[in-house]
Amino acid sequence: MQKRCHDFPKGTPSSLEVVNTYNMQSMCDVSSWELDVSKEVTGLNCGGETMPTAGKTLYTIYRIFDYGVSGLPGFEHNVGDLAFGYTNGTSDGSSAEKRPTSLGSLNYHR
Repeated sequence: MQKRCHDFPKGTPSSLEVVNTYNMQSMCDVSSWELDVSKEVTGLNCGGETMPTAGKTLYTIYRIFDYGVSGLPGFEHNVGDLAFGYTNGTSDGSSAEKRPTSLGSLNYHR
């Protein structure tokens, strides 16, 4: 499944594939997702990641790819894909000093 970009702190699935997957998985403890309808997700656990609370500042890096790569599992992306910083225990984005220094492997598509 290809991931789609969402409008956080609201989750807005932009394809029927994402709607169906979110509803089957009860993404963010919600099972009533609808196409292009926003749901408030601040502070909720969404796919193993707790969404930030309203007003919280997170520090990260990002890249919008201007080239595509295929055939390399874990490194595939298309032109225009968006990738955010990889977070871990020491680079969790809670301060400028703890900003991620490398990109995560999950890419978002428009």
